[in-house]
Amino acid sequence: KMKVLLVNPNYITQVYGEETLDYLVAPLGLLYIAAVLKQDGVDVGLLEANALGLSMDDIEKEILRQKPDLVGITGTTPLAGRVEEIALRVKSVDRGIKVVVGGPHATILPKEVLKSPDIDFCVCGEGEITALELVKALDKGSDFNGILGLGFKTNGRVQVNGSRPLIKDLDSSDPGIKIEALKLVAKTGNSAASAKVAEKLQDADGTVKWFTIRAIEKLGEPKTFPALLPLFRDR
Repeated sequence: KMKVLLVNPNYITQVYGEETLDYLVAPLGLLYIAAVLKQDGVDVGLLEANALGLSMDDIEKEILRQKPDLVGITGTTPLAGRVEEIALRVKSVDRGIKVVVGGPHATILPKEVLKSPDIDFCVCGEGEITALELVKALDKGSDFNGILGLGFKTNGRVQVNGSRPLIKDLDSSDPGIKIEALKLVAKTGNSAASAKVAEKLQDADGTVKWFTIRAIEKLGEPKTFPALLPLFRDR
């Protein structure tokens, strides 16, 4: 089985500034992907560089220590440069480590992302199933042509496969995946950050329903408001 390491870049202290620390939230997208991979028996870890305030040197040391076969990095457009730098650091440790990039930027501009010589794949759209199929293909040595939502390089050119349909019913996902994702929050070092931003992480029965985020207004005291993150919410 492959060893996978998912990386949430340090965007608070490195990009937006210390004054935005109250906006720290758990990287739910990566957590869902990690949970899906783990349920399939993949050896997967999460490097929460954001909540832990890790530098690029710190991230490189973790790559060297953990020796993954595949590194997945998420990022928005403002983080595109940092994502590329993390990919560069991964390849500086071992060119044989595969790098896949996902998130909003890769979804909108997959061909632009794949111009980087250090990025091997990109995931467009929801990444749970695409990531799992990619890991299986790499593990078996099979081709990537049939993996929807995946961009990659072949024969010196970039190929972006067809879009993967969205999950129509988010509540249809295996409850075990939701539980596994919640467990991963507590293990990643993001628990301290989550404690700062989550007024109510879970109900008495263990069900996560709402995250609330502390928002700093330009004037006045911080206030709390429900974030639009009902990903675990019962309906």
